[in-house]
Amino acid sequence: MSFVLIGIFGACTGSSNEDPPIDPIDEPGDSPDDPGVVVGGEHDVLPQPKQLWFTSNHKGSFSASGPLHDVSFVNGSISIGRHHANGTVCASPFNVGTASIAVGRDLRLPNTIHSVGLNQRGELLVARQSFIEKFSNTFFGVEQSWTFPFRPSEPGALTVSVAVTGQDFLGAYPHGLHFAPPGDFGTTYSHGTWIDADGVETTIQAKFQNGHIVLQVPADVVANSKFPAVLDPLIDLNETPVEAALTNAPTGANAVGVSVASSGVDYLAVWRDDRNGGDSDIFGMIVTSAGGPGTANGILIGKTAAGARAPGVQSSPTVAFVNGSYLVVWQDFKSPAGDSDLVAARVSTTGTVTLIGSIASSGAEETRPRIGVRGTEALVAFQSGAGVQAIRYDGTSFVGGPFAIAGTGSQPSVAANPAGNYLVAFTDAATTNLMGQFVTATGTLGGAVSLAAGAGAQELSAASFASPNFVVVWQNNNNGRKLFGARFDADGNVNPLDTHLEATLPANGVQIGTSSSVTQGVDPGLVCGASSCTVTWMDRRNFDLTGNDVFAQRFGFDLTLVGAEIAVSTEIEDQRSPKIAFASATNRLLVLWEDLRNGSPVQITGTRIDAAGNVMDPPLNRVAASVGANSQSNSAVARIPGAGQNWLIAWSDSRGTTGNNIQGVRVSDTLALNALSNTVSNAPGAQGTPWVAATATQHLVVWSDARLGVEDIFASRVTSTGTVLDLNGLQITSAIKEQLRPTAASNGSDRYLVVWQDRRGADFDIFGAVVDAGSGSVLVSDIPIAVVAGEQALPTVAYDSVAGTFVVTWQDGRAGVGQRDIFARIVSTAGVPGNEVTVSAAAGSQLEPRIAFGSNQFLVAWEDRRSGTNIFGSRLRITGGVLAVVDPAGIPISTAAGSQQRPSVGFVTTNEFAPAGTQVGVGAFAVVWDDDRTLSTTGRDIFGTVVFHDSGNVGDEFPVAISTDSERAPAIGTAGPAQANGSLRMLVTYQRQSSTLNAQRVVMRRVTFAAKAINCTTASCNNNCNTGEACDVNCAGAANCTTVCNTSTCFINCEDSTLCSTNCSNGSNCTTDCRGATECHATCAAGSPNNICTIDCSDPSTLNCTDINCNGNGGNSAD
Repeated sequence: MSFVLIGIFGACTGSSNEDPPIDPIDEPGDSPDDPGVVVGGEHDVLPQPKQLWFTSNHKGSFSASGPLHDVSFVNGSISIGRHHANGTVCASPFNVGTASIAVGRDLRLPNTIHSVGLNQRGELLVARQSFIEKFSNTFFGVEQSWTFPFRPSEPGALTVSVAVTGQDFLGAYPHGLHFAPPGDFGTTYSHGTWIDADGVETTIQAKFQNGHIVLQVPADVVANSKFPAVLDPLIDLNETPVEAALTNAPTGANAVGVSVASSGVDYLAVWRDDRNGGDSDIFGMIVTSAGGPGTANGILIGKTAAGARAPGVQSSPTVAFVNGSYLVVWQDFKSPAGDSDLVAARVSTTGTVTLIGSIASSGAEETRPRIGVRGTEALVAFQSGAGVQAIRYDGTSFVGGPFAIAGTGSQPSVAANPAGNYLVAFTDAATTNLMGQFVTATGTLGGAVSLAAGAGAQELSAASFASPNFVVVWQNNNNGRKLFGARFDADGNVNPLDTHLEATLPANGVQIGTSSSVTQGVDPGLVCGASSCTVTWMDRRNFDLTGNDVFAQRFGFDLTLVGAEIAVSTEIEDQRSPKIAFASATNRLLVLWEDLRNGSPVQITGTRIDAAGNVMDPPLNRVAASVGANSQSNSAVARIPGAGQNWLIAWSDSRGTTGNNIQGVRVSDTLALNALSNTVSNAPGAQGTPWVAATATQHLVVWSDARLGVEDIFASRVTSTGTVLDLNGLQITSAIKEQLRPTAASNGSDRYLVVWQDRRGADFDIFGAVVDAGSGSVLVSDIPIAVVAGEQALPTVAYDSVAGTFVVTWQDGRAGVGQRDIFARIVSTAGVPGNEVTVSAAAGSQLEPRIAFGSNQFLVAWEDRRSGTNIFGSRLRITGGVLAVVDPAGIPISTAAGSQQRPSVGFVTTNEFAPAGTQVGVGAFAVVWDDDRTLSTTGRDIFGTVVFHDSGNVGDEFPVAISTDSERAPAIGTAGPAQANGSLRMLVTYQRQSSTLNAQRVVMRRVTFAAKAINCTTASCNNNCNTGEACDVNCAGAANCTTVCNTSTCFINCEDSTLCSTNCSNGSNCTTDCRGATECHATCAAGSPNNICTIDCSDPSTLNCTDINCNGNGGNSAD
């Protein structure tokens, strides 16, 4: 499915949609009498809630809205736009309409509209003469699709041409085409997907030609498609990514439990992957014969039939090549069942996944699947509760259901004689001996045999077939962990040469490897080719120097060793759990393993081995299997003051080959984004949790840095033009143990205060350092800010430009186990700590404080656990050099349903930005946070509000980011210069878990705060206005005060029962009448003045007021 996204920011708090009309029209395929017109590959897993449905207006027009956007359909075209919280449009709308659909060079499909209506799901259907066009409103924007019921009468490519107006084309990007009006984020029209009736999908690249978006389905795709078929894009006004995703880069997530198989030419590796956060998934990668990635960003294998991520925990995959495609089987754990089942899928040699579904589901735990291949069929053996079971696979589907192999047993492995039986090997629970069970091709149990019964436990077996014998290797722990192997004939008899003596008695198996002192083991990998076998294992012989390593040994079908042991990987840190596959066409092996050479996270890495046993891919050029889109996280943002200056966004990025890097990108006042980010730090080891501060001329980025083996605090200065001044980083502290989670603030001119949590003592404490902006040198080091009992963590800092000092706040555990409070302390620009205050010691815990300064006071906001998980705050003031708490009980900033977490705070206005005659919100702090009030439908979202400076009152909440992907960890940057109408814009960054890229991505959105009228002063309009008057918006010269609406924006203090008219251009007075087609203002009942009325304005006498207070003289919006 293709998505064209219209990203939305801010919503009218009083709007809602009615249910669609009672008389829906039929959609193709809905009627039982319809000849099966079915849209293949439907991707919408969750039904859209009714508030997103289209509604009919009049004369053939339709409309819809989401939390952050409006949609209208008139005369065959759709128009999508963003709006402010007060209902006014904040960006030029994006308009699209189907211009033509052609087949080949000459045939144009008739495009006449026959009817327009709504289906039962509130979707808009446009029935044209030869196809159906459908629009579905979603949280993201509008989904548009064209359904073609029948194959075109003429051969050739099918070309859809969509006319575009309203926004300028900016360029083509990996995710689609980007359009925008001047100075705005604009719209992305993503590439399309052609889906036929069998669900076969083909990506269709969108192009922009002569004012039209063009989507062309190639002729061969049309010819091979089963009809009906659909071309399905989505239109969304989306937030802006800080940078396009990289392809086949490190993901920054753990990848474990690898298995690998070969088609004879290439390979498929599969593993458990945490890149999507939360529950783990099954991912895979085609590895080519040259050792490179054969697919872009890997393959999500563990998914639903609709193509979404499978719910629950997916783990322990195994893979084999059977009947022309790969068979993958894995464990699937879902709540509330509380036990794991087995699920399977086929993967083609090009990476297409076909879900088979559940193959073993009972009240017991089904775990540790293994596959043995017999020609075009296979047997899957697995552990089921305390026993071992198996199920047959005929090359396309599973046959007959699971059957018992052994009542008690564990850790099965399986191999097949292509002309005979399967052999299932397992460890007996009672004796810990290695047992075997033969299974016929039809699933009948043959003989049971004892494979190994020596001293110690015989476990973790691997099996293969080396004609005419089965070969089994296993781990024995009698004298350290050693690998043993033996050949067994078709009746289970061990070859007499494959035994060893234990005391004076023979025991099955000979040791694999040359040194009796070597500790081997843990789940060996085994494969047999045309004339030899290779076993690989995790090896501990050099553990004190290099940790766990990977070794291998080749041997003939007679178990005679071929060559010396192969040191496959001996890099520092662990390499573990290797698996192996053989490509017959190239006579090469691929060994893959879990690799921790760069510390966390674990990656799947490997090498090819040629026919002579040579390692082909050296340590600096290993096969990288578990790659994908790079992950971005923990963004921070700050702006250099002054017109024409830039924001700098910094984040932790997984692209680094030795751990996460710190990347940064500049964003201008006009929201122009640098094409590529700058690398702030790519030092060895991982760099994370960056923070950004700014003076009048530069930014400072600080971060935690593991280049020296333990986390320290490093920093770099970045000029206003984006030059990184300190390429190797400035080490802020070299104290022992860990230093983590740094933040910083500037005094605006020549110095910064950097603070962090520090573990040089028994628990984490808060330390800081003063850094010179000009030289980057540390002027005052290791300042003890909070060194008391318990743990002090997560500090933040802001600067009081009036008192000329810093204030640091942190979460504090001095009250004891289970209680965290918020404390704050003055620190002078010379690095001298001042008085300390308790900001909040309410019941429960208070966590993750954030602080900002504006107009002579601070606001501290935090996550509060006194009753649920909410956002609270308090103002702080410095008077006479002493810090005091203004709101000791705390201000409830958000107590919505669900949990609110991880706040970020910024001040909306300063004297620099406030134009004459206006100010924003009478001085206000902006607060944004993670929010899961609609977790079941949209995951975690970002919400915001304002806290007014003078009163501490809290404004209306507004959504910043709502989608079915989860968004979290917002950071808010200082406002840019005022717009012509006095409004101010702040930049919010956050990370989105992208369901299309399977990666965390940092994105940004702009929040606009509208100007509000204030009384004139001699410094602005040269006039002191009377009560009830406001400054004219054009305050230049000696403009007078006014009691009527102004140009551009309504600046007026209306009475309680009236509001400014929207038409401000001709001096309209306050009004109690309707002011627009869908929004009315009227005198409401007592106790709810100035409310927005939500009934159609055509009949003012029937207006009903809502309980949402909106005074019409300002407010906030996001765009």
